Parts: sequence; structure tokens; C-alpha cells
Amino acid sequence: MAEPLIAGKGKVDLVIGGINAESHANLTFSDPYVVTGKAVMTLNDGKIGELSQLANCAAGFVGPAVDHALAATHLPESCHLSAFASYAEGRKALRDGTIRALYGDELLLMPQQLENKEDFRLLISGLTRETHSIGMPLGHNGVLALLNRVIADFNCEQYGACSPEKPDEPHLEPMPPVSLADYFANDSLPGPRKLIDGEGIRRIRRRGHLKVGIHADAHWNLPFLPGGWR
Repeated sequence: MAEPLIAGKGKVDLVIGGINAESHANLTFSDPYVVTGKAVMTLNDGKIGELSQLANCAAGFVGPAVDHALAATHLPESCHLSAFASYAEGRKALRDGTIRALYGDELLLMPQQLENKEDFRLLISGLTRETHSIGMPLGHNGVLALLNRVIADFNCEQYGACSPEKPDEPHLEPMPPVSLADYFANDSLPGPRKLIDGEGIRRIRRRGHLKVGIHADAHWNLPFLPGGWR
């Protein structure tokens, strides 16, 4: 769970990678940076072609207790479910034949950097629709505002998901790409680039760097977090 890491004066300032507001209480969350969903993965050996073939088979899941309930709902009722601490452990059990299927987040089941990815296949995906966000302690509104701005710019540049200008607002000159480093390095810029003050940001600036906790199973790149940040 992410709460012990960032609650109060925890080990990190924020946590990213496979977390959302539904699975972690008592945290503040940014706007979503990715949309994913639950899926079922099997070995790519042609032996399992549909969910019904998993009846009376052993299957695994990764995640909190709520994911056990979801797995029990989406898999055949006769499946024997086992919990795994990480997706790597679940995939190893799948390779070893301990389980026949692994239930979990689609992006974490089959990350882009997964070695020998062709050994696996998603039997079914899109079982749920979930949004992943960045979690941080309650009350850190300054950090939250900055993260939402960076996420909006990232989604616009990478995916073309840009928020349309409101007709009653004055036209603003386009601004260059931004990152969290831009904000923390210089707060003297006017307008939208001005740093939003707050105790969370003041503590981060006194320390000199932002502590980011990355979920152990988050293997995809996070380009909106600049390299070298801890």
C-alpha cells in the first residue's frame, strides 16, 4: 500500500504507478495520466482459448483485497485463486505451471519492457475501466496543481488530448513543453507558470529534490518525471 510511504512526513512526496483513488484511501490524487483495465493472461501455448476452459483450474491475481473480489467475479466460479505479491511472481508461477491464468491490470500484466513477451497472451482484456493517477498526502494542493498541469501538457503532446480553449477566455501564446523540473527550478515566471506556494512545495525546495515512489510493477516509462529525480 502507498499510504505509509507518503502519509505525514513519509519516505516519499508522491507515489506513481498502478494506483488509483479506488484502491488507496486517505490520499489526494492527481488527474489521470493513463486509462487501463483488468485482464486475464495465459501462456501463449494455444491450450487456453476462452475463459470457460479455466474452470476448476488454479489462477492467480495481484493487488489488494478488492482485486480478489473482481477476479472471483470475472473468472469461472470454480477457479482456485491464489494471491501474489507482484506481477513478476505471478508470471513466474504461470511459466512454472503452478497456475493457468493470471488476473490483474492489463498494463502491468504485459508491460512493454517485458522480456520474452511472446510467451504470454491476454486471453481477455477490458474487463474493467480504470484510471491511474499520482497519489500524495492530503492537503498538498500546490503539488497537486503542478502535477495536473504537467499531466495535461503530457497528454496533449503525446496523445493530442488537449483541452479546448474556452471562447470567453483571452488567447494565450502557446508555451513550450514543461516538466516538474521547470516549476521547481524557477518560480519567477508570470501567469500559469508561476509556482503555487504551500508547505509541501516549500519542504521539497528546501530539500532540493522531489522524492518519487514508483510502484514495483510499474515497468512503463514515465516521461513527465524528469530523469535524475529521486
